[in-house]
Amino acid sequence: MSNKRELPVLAGTLLLELAWSMSYMFMAFETYAQAGFYAYALIRSLPSLAYFLGSRFLGFLSDSSGMRRPFFLLGGISTVTSLLAMAFLPIDLWIPVISLWYFLSAYEPVMIAYLSAEMEAGTASGEYYAASELGFTLGTARGGMLADALGIRNVLIIAALVALPSLPLFMLAEDGPYRPLDIKNALKRTIQLKFPGGTKKYVPIFLTASLSISVFYMAFSIKVFEASGRSNSLMGLLIAAAGLFGTLTGPVYGKLTDRLGGMRSFLISCLVYSAYFSIASFIEDLTLLALLMVILIFPFHYSSRNALAMELAPEEKASAVSVPSSLGSISEAVGNYMGGTLMGLLGLTETMIAGSILSLAAGVMIRLHGRKGEGSDLKVKA
Repeated sequence: MSNKRELPVLAGTLLLELAWSMSYMFMAFETYAQAGFYAYALIRSLPSLAYFLGSRFLGFLSDSSGMRRPFFLLGGISTVTSLLAMAFLPIDLWIPVISLWYFLSAYEPVMIAYLSAEMEAGTASGEYYAASELGFTLGTARGGMLADALGIRNVLIIAALVALPSLPLFMLAEDGPYRPLDIKNALKRTIQLKFPGGTKKYVPIFLTASLSISVFYMAFSIKVFEASGRSNSLMGLLIAAAGLFGTLTGPVYGKLTDRLGGMRSFLISCLVYSAYFSIASFIEDLTLLALLMVILIFPFHYSSRNALAMELAPEEKASAVSVPSSLGSISEAVGNYMGGTLMGLLGLTETMIAGSILSLAAGVMIRLHGRKGEGSDLKVKA
């Protein structure tokens, strides 16, 4: 249960997620409707690349300075101003604005590090996920209907107003004392792709696991969108239902992760995802597709990857969480474009199967790496 220290920042996170979810997804669908697979892939991939850089940069800055609250405020301000700007700019300029927004609002690792000061890593991730998913649920439930009824530009203005109250909430975050900002070192570490603690050895695994999810959902979202008759309203309700499931299960998955440990939990999530992706690849019925869309495994995957990262680098929590978070973003950038390309060349089903194979490969990599580590421990003991 969150206490008075966590509640304001979780409420602020909920509002930003609400503003994002009621706008961005439907901007992407509008792009797809006007320009096809490749444009849709581009608007989903480039902002993710910006998030990759932003989450690492802000994570390093936060750990070196001891600051948390200023980065929450930066995320809120960038969200409000970006949404208002896009409401009046031509669609051609949306991608650069969204990319800058994603870079400046990539405070997720900082938030989880802030929460983990009072709770275990898996539980902190679960609490954050529950708050963000509740905002996601509320946003997508109404965003699709508002986009159909009012148009996307009016939705962007409404979303900016929704995000605005996050600023006074973030001001309530307990923070300090601060150390001087080391921007030069943070930029250097971001550009050089240095990874804290033992996270470096797991970069290929985090990357493959995240890539599998991006490739799959790139195709799956379009499959459900087409099966729904291209209905923004129905898609919004389905995505909202998935968010509600994530809200309810996020804390449960977080506690389960703490009980099983980051390594074991992450392995299980990759194997379960592989089976899930395979099943979804061959289903055509809208009702069954909707059911799969609602039943989420990602909250478990999310908590386990963050817990594993913090186990590997306990002295730099924000920097540690920024590794799977940023790799997830770059995988989304690569995976979305790869998914768009595969869909254009092979089709939806084949693209979804590719996601299943990648998830299975990540599970195998985790298992092999674990055995290698066990062997090293035996040698040391001998």
